[in-house]
Amino acid sequence: MSGIFIPNDTSNTERSNPPDSLSHLFSDELFLGKVENVAHFINRVPTGLKKFLDFCKKHHTAKKILVFGDSWVYYPSFGGDGFLPIGSDGNITDCLRDRKIVAIYKVGANGTKLRDVLNAKHFPYYQTLFEAINPDLVFISLGGNDFAGKTNFPGFIRKRSKLMTNFEDYLNLDDIAERFDEVRAAYLTFLKQFSTYPSVKKILTHCYDDATYSVTGFNVSVTLGMGFKPVIIGNPLFPTNNFMTQFMVQLGIPTQFQPAIIRYMLDQFRVQVLDKLKPDVPQFDYVNTYSVLERYALGSLGVLQGIPLTPEDTTPKRFWLNEIHPTAEGYRILEEMIYTYGIKPALGL
Repeated sequence: MSGIFIPNDTSNTERSNPPDSLSHLFSDELFLGKVENVAHFINRVPTGLKKFLDFCKKHHTAKKILVFGDSWVYYPSFGGDGFLPIGSDGNITDCLRDRKIVAIYKVGANGTKLRDVLNAKHFPYYQTLFEAINPDLVFISLGGNDFAGKTNFPGFIRKRSKLMTNFEDYLNLDDIAERFDEVRAAYLTFLKQFSTYPSVKKILTHCYDDATYSVTGFNVSVTLGMGFKPVIIGNPLFPTNNFMTQFMVQLGIPTQFQPAIIRYMLDQFRVQVLDKLKPDVPQFDYVNTYSVLERYALGSLGVLQGIPLTPEDTTPKRFWLNEIHPTAEGYRILEEMIYTYGIKPALGL
């Protein structure tokens, strides 16, 4: 089994679910966005970094985690400390901070592409961060926007024709392989640079999951917290139909082939990128989160406090917003597994 395997747990004992609180060991620096030059990043160092370092001096026992990520560590990101004024924790780091044993410094933004963040032109800024923070762990949550985003995914699929008899016929396989080669190369440059910093003992990430999502889509610009049902705004007659599905619908790809196409894209990120990186960077590993939410729904991973299973949970649909983003409960489950089997051992806790 590739990556760090998460074993089954069929016990009936509920796992403790860290409560949300206004007292977080957490600091945030959202800087990436649409900017292009390193100077912008350097100009922001005195603000977010100083705040973070001052925080660490007051909480000297906190383990320091430097996080690079996209919406899995940022969405919805209300406020500098990630606190959601309404609703539930909305991403991995929102859940992780509730443990109150870590100080988290984040680099990235919603929608960020891996090849943008993992770019050599940012190394001067990153070196500043590593030297100042001396992190106990580097955690990366990137990649989905490089192959599943609206600027990428449409180029990987083909319009329906009578000659197509299986899901692979609808994929531009050579273009997909080329993209994953590009992502892996960017990742490798990034990891090798990070491994030169003496403080870096472990670099950890996760793969994606095989989502079972609502067929009605997640056409939403604003939600009242991740724990609430989405409030649809825009044109309700023409919903965007999820993350990747909307483009397959536009090209007439039959419904029966759509899940297999999504599954292929998500799984190939693990196979073509993460598995091939491990031998080249000894400090690097990933938690194999593939099928975690499905296993949880089937009762094979135990039960978290506050997230009970019901007779209706034969699939993990309840835990997914769309093909690549979990709900608040989904993130909480994933964070529990990533923390227990990846972050906790890496930090020696």
